[in-house]
Amino acid sequence: MAWLRLIRSENIGPAVAAIEAVPYLSRRGGRQNIRLCTEAEAEAELKAARRAGMQLVARRSVPDR
Repeated sequence: MAWLRLIRSENIGPAVAAIEAVPYLSRRGGRQNIRLCTEAEAEAELKAARRAGMQLVARRSVPDR
């Protein structure tokens, strides 16, 4: 789920560890508050897509935790 959270978050690339590093990196870059997509939001998005008959097409190079 971390990969979906990352692609839905501001200015973040696809890396599982990045989700945990974002608050630190954001402060280091001078930005105090950055909004990250939550796991619950990502799950809700996937459920809504499935209910609408959609399938997620994505490629991951790093396994999710």
